[in-house]
Amino acid sequence: MMNPILGEPLFTLAPTKPTTEHATRFVSAASRLCMGVTLLLLYVLMSGCANHGRNQVVTGSIPQIASIARIRVGYSTQEDLAMQWGEGQTITGGHPNSGRVWRVPGTQWVVHTDGFEYSARGLVVDSLTLDEDLDLGRGAPYARRTRNDFFWLGKISLGMSREKVLDVLQSNSLPVAQTERGFELRARGLHALVGAKLTTWSVACEFSHELLIRLTLNAAEGP
Repeated sequence: MMNPILGEPLFTLAPTKPTTEHATRFVSAASRLCMGVTLLLLYVLMSGCANHGRNQVVTGSIPQIASIARIRVGYSTQEDLAMQWGEGQTITGGHPNSGRVWRVPGTQWVVHTDGFEYSARGLVVDSLTLDEDLDLGRGAPYARRTRNDFFWLGKISLGMSREKVLDVLQSNSLPVAQTERGFELRARGLHALVGAKLTTWSVACEFSHELLIRLTLNAAEGP
């Protein structure tokens, strides 16, 4: 404001100079703002991860007893077997032409597989039998796998004594139930298919004159 007589300002406003207190307040406010933004980002990220976990499809778990000759019963598809073993002889199974048969090189062993349910990758093989069914195996192609590949659990083969088979199973801490023809093992797992969920795997060991004559691996819905 000007003095009307002297034409001079009645008072002047000194420019405000930043003080240490102002700087401290500014830094404190900026820090709180950064912390708030960081917490918000973490919340969004964690919420996204939680939702992803809830929406994720569990592909399943296949028990150890399902594996033989580089495939897994209850998981591998007919196409997987063809890639690993070569094309088998087609026979009627759970579906028309769903069964496959191979012979094992250097032996009289015959492998018979079948499947009924489908996964997104194709027809899932849910049963496999290894024995010496020469009538079934007549004319079937040889699998592109050796005799040793068809040792179940890497050790158990046709012709082994009941005692040796039991020793292997016990050494692997596998629970064994006695059956009329030999042993049976069961294990829980999960494989969600298009129209079903496989939850129970079993292996039956059948003996004749105390020697192993047949292995049957199965995967099924059930308790």
